[in-house]
Amino acid sequence: MKTNYHTHTSRCHHALGTDEAYVQAAINNGYSLLGFSDHTPWPYRQRDFVSRIRMSMEEYPGYLASIRRLQKKFCDQIEILVGVEAEYFPEYLGWLEQQLSRGNLDYAIFGNHYRQSDEVRQNNPYFGNCRHREEDLQAYLDCMLKGMESGLFSIIAHPDLFCRSDPSFDEPCRSVSRMICERAKDLNCVLELNVSGYAYARKMGQAGTPHPEFWKIAAEVGNTVILGLDAHHPGALQEDQDREAGLQLAKRLKLKLIDQIPLLR
Repeated sequence: MKTNYHTHTSRCHHALGTDEAYVQAAINNGYSLLGFSDHTPWPYRQRDFVSRIRMSMEEYPGYLASIRRLQKKFCDQIEILVGVEAEYFPEYLGWLEQQLSRGNLDYAIFGNHYRQSDEVRQNNPYFGNCRHREEDLQAYLDCMLKGMESGLFSIIAHPDLFCRSDPSFDEPCRSVSRMICERAKDLNCVLELNVSGYAYARKMGQAGTPHPEFWKIAAEVGNTVILGLDAHHPGALQEDQDREAGLQLAKRLKLKLIDQIPLLR
C-alpha cells in the first residue's frame, strides 16, 4: 500500500502548506494512510526560548485538533494519524511519555538531529553534518542507541543521517552503521528508509542519503524497514520519483520492507 508516516506541517517553520493540502495531495496520489509527525514541541526550561525548527507548546493543541478534524472529514477516503518526530532529550522525555500514555498521539518517530536541546547553542552540531568529526559521530551513535532503547518510538527516522553531508563510507561509518542495525534488530525497531535525501542529493550534485552502504548492512542484519517521505510540502506526496527510487533500492538489496506499523492505541 501507499503509506507515509513522516509528514510535517508549517508549524515547524521549515515546511509549507496547509494540513488539508497534504491530505488532498495524498488522496489524489492514491495513498491509503497518511501520518502527520511534525517536530515536537518541548517544555523548554528557558521559558522565553523560541525554537526556529519546531512548533511551540501553544501551537500543539491546535495541531492535534487540526489533524483529528481531518481524520473525521476524510475518514471514508484515507486513514489519517497524528504523531510527532522527537529527539532523545532525557530532560524532556517525560512530557512525551505523558502524551503517548494519554492517547494524544498515535505514534512517535525518533528523529536523531541533535545531541542536546536546540536551546543549547554551543557544542551541539547538527548530526547531518557530523561525518567529519569522530566525536560527533560517536555522539550520534550514543543518542541513537539510547533513543531506540527508550521504547518510545515506533519508527527510527533516517538512521543514516550522518552520511548526508559526505557520501564516503569508511570503517568508522561501517562500524556505526552495523551497531545501529544490530541494536535495532535486537529491539525490533523499524528503520526508516527516508527518501527525502534524494532531493537534497540532486540539489548538492552528490550522493548522500539514503546511503546504499548503510542499507546493505541493514539487509545483512535483517532489519525491518519502512519508506518515509519526510514530506515538508504537499508536492512531496504528489510525485513518486523519490518513492520509486527508494522502492528500487529496497528491492535490489532485498530489504524486509513493510508499509504499516502497530499503533499505540
